[in-house]
Formats: sequence, C-alpha cells, structure tokens
Amino acid sequence: MTRELSKGVGVVLLALCCALASCWATGAGAATVCDTDPTMIDFEPTVDPTLLNDVLNLLGTIPIDYTYSEWVTLLFTHTLNLNLVSEIPLEGVDFAVTTLPGSLQVLLTLPAWSANMTLTVDNAWCRNCDAEYNSCAADCDSDYDACMEDCGGWPWCVISCGAEWTVCEGLCAGAFAICTPVRLACEAENAALQVLLDGYTAGLGFTSATVTQTADVCMTDTCMQVMSPLESTDAILSGFSLRLFPEGDPLGIGAWLNDIISGLVNWLADLSSLIEGFFVNNEGEGLLINVFHRDIGYDGCMPAQPVLDCLQAGCSTVDQPRHTLGRSANVVFYAIPAVLLVGLILWRRRSAG
Repeated sequence: MTRELSKGVGVVLLALCCALASCWATGAGAATVCDTDPTMIDFEPTVDPTLLNDVLNLLGTIPIDYTYSEWVTLLFTHTLNLNLVSEIPLEGVDFAVTTLPGSLQVLLTLPAWSANMTLTVDNAWCRNCDAEYNSCAADCDSDYDACMEDCGGWPWCVISCGAEWTVCEGLCAGAFAICTPVRLACEAENAALQVLLDGYTAGLGFTSATVTQTADVCMTDTCMQVMSPLESTDAILSGFSLRLFPEGDPLGIGAWLNDIISGLVNWLADLSSLIEGFFVNNEGEGLLINVFHRDIGYDGCMPAQPVLDCLQAGCSTVDQPRHTLGRSANVVFYAIPAVLLVGLILWRRRSAG
C-alpha cells in the first residue's frame, strides 16, 4: 500500500515536472518575427486642415481655355472659330479632409460656374480674285519673255509673241470677271453668318462640382519622411449643361451650329478631366495631398505603435523577454489540480487490481 502510494506520488511529481519544463521551454523559445516593413505601415495621420486654405488661395483659380476650329459649309466653305476663356475660383471654397488608417482624402466643393463661348467666322476659303489675276498675269509675262528668247528677238518676234501675250491676258481678265462676283457672294455669306453668331449666345456650366483626391499614407523607417503616393483624383460635375443656340429659325442656323458644337468634344468629360489635371503636378503628385506631408511627418509618427515596435529592433527578429514568474506560477497553480487528479485515478486503478 505504501509502495503504491509512493508510486502515485512519483507519477504526480513527474507530471508536475513535465508541466514546469514545458512552461519554461515555452517561455525560453518564444520569439516574434517582425515581418512588417515600416515604409508600408498604415496609420491614421494627424493633420491640420486649415493649412489647405493658404494653398487654395495661392492656386487662385482653375483656368479654362478652349480653342477649336471647324470647317463649315453652306454655299461656301468657312472656318468657324470657337473660344472659351474663363476661370473657376478656388479662394474660399469649402473643403473637408478625412483621415483613415493608411489613407488621406481631401474633398473640395466648387461653387456654381458658367461661361459664354465666343464664336467667329472667317472667310479664309473664299476666293482671292486679286491674287488669282496677278498670278495669271505674271504667268503671261513669263511666257512672253520665254517666247522672245526662243524667237531670237527678231522684229517679227514682237508681233508673234505679243499676240500670244494678248490672248493670255484676255483669259486672265475673263477669269477675274467670273471670280469677282463669286468672291463677293462668299464674303456676303460670311458676313451674314457673323451677324447671326453675334445674335446668339452659347456656353456651358455646372451647378456644383466636387474634387476628391485620395492618397495612401505610409512612413519611412526614420519616421521623418512621409510618403503619400496619389491614388486618384476625381472631379464630378453636378447640373452640367451645354447652353446651345436656340433652334427654329427659318434658315435652320441654330440647329446647324448646335450639331457642330456638340460634335467638337465630349464637353462634360473634357471639363472634368481638365479640372482633375489641374490638381496633379508634372511629377504625378497630388497638390491637395502634398500640403500635409510635413504635418503628418511630425504629428503622425509617435502614435504608430507598430512602427515603434519594429524600429526598436531594426525590423529583424525580435525575441520576447522570458516570461515572468507570475505567469509561470499561474500555469503551475492551474496544472496542480489536474495532475493530482490523474495521479489519484492511477493509484485507485492499481489498488483495485
């Protein structure tokens, strides 16, 4: 009986030693690999949105400058020139700056804007009768000189070559007589178009617009330089309208001009793209995001605990300190009842046997 009891106690002690050995082995071998690159740590930046006011005031306005030329034909061919020069003001616009872990977003709200187009017509394709006659007459003179040279300059050459020159000049004068009324008709049509254009007003605009610029936010391993690679810049125009000419005139000029202007470009997409491009510099950086680089670098580093943990050991393998006695003791105290129970069951089985 005493021997069996001793065996039971030995089993208990052995199990207890195994538990302790397992606990200490676990504590001694624990290690956490820091596999997070500090340059890609996402953290929620701290920024001062009021800094953006100065930048917007410095930018001033978004310049809008469209210039298009299109050939147009009624009876004659003319060149229709369209110009739109305007500015969208930025001073005092509403904005919101949103920070999320690993992300920074700036939202501008632009007020309503509209501008008129200037359309003119020139008669570059009407015939220039004076120039045509001068060219024809110059050719006649050149032919006369060549004729005299070939003839040898004899007296009868003057009569022969002069007759050819007289016929040539007559043809030039006849052509000039035909050209002149055609030119006058062309110029009259051009002037009529110009009068019609002066009586119409075309333009475009929007009731409101939002510009959203979003960037990733991460920091370098020195916590002094903040990287904010631009993700996107999007401009959304609300209430966009292309104000065209009124239709229903007897000559159909309004509908004719509207077809031309509407087909020149996708006005909505083109204006949106122009606004988006204004807020991205030649290096592909976001003008609305760069405002906060220095601000994030100084205010956003210390709260980023993963960065601090990683920097402490140079982002290599970080050995955790050995578990304290308190934690080991807790493990032992929780293990003792289980070990005693196992030993008691083994002892009773042996006694029953």
